[in-house]
Amino acid sequence: MRPRLETENGYKAGSTISSASLSAFLRWNLRGHTLKAQGLYGSNLSHLSLIGGYGKRLTDTREDYDYTNLKTWSLWVDFETRPLHSFQVGVFGGYMENLGAMKAVDPAVIYACNADLHSTGRISPRITWSRDRLLLGVEYSLYQARWGKEFDSHYRPVETYPITTNHRGMILVRYAF
Repeated sequence: MRPRLETENGYKAGSTISSASLSAFLRWNLRGHTLKAQGLYGSNLSHLSLIGGYGKRLTDTREDYDYTNLKTWSLWVDFETRPLHSFQVGVFGGYMENLGAMKAVDPAVIYACNADLHSTGRISPRITWSRDRLLLGVEYSLYQARWGKEFDSHYRPVETYPITTNHRGMILVRYAF
């Protein structure tokens, strides 16, 4: 990717940046119980709506400066079971964390999605009832986020604000035809 087409003085910019990610997915079914999980590690993952992006390398003083990626990891797990014929019970949990930049970064020149977010997590139990083509359900979600207050030279949070919490309830009504 080429973040800039020209420098501040109007010259052609040629610096590019590459990123990579590694993910693993698991699905396990055993006698009516289903477990699903996914882990992801990578750099510059803002295109996946995760914490991530890139910034100017702190030590680069050239006009056509180089960049460094912000790294992120995330994990989610979902378990679902059917204790009764018409009822299904499940719980989802997820966590994501900012691992900072690969090299020292200039904090004034960062292009990222939520780069000041240290970590976020969610846990959501749910229950659904179905009959023929109708499905009804309820879900409660507890979200927590920890925002960075102070950052080191790699833009890793070293001091954070208190955890913020959000409670959310949802009702599901679905009719398939």
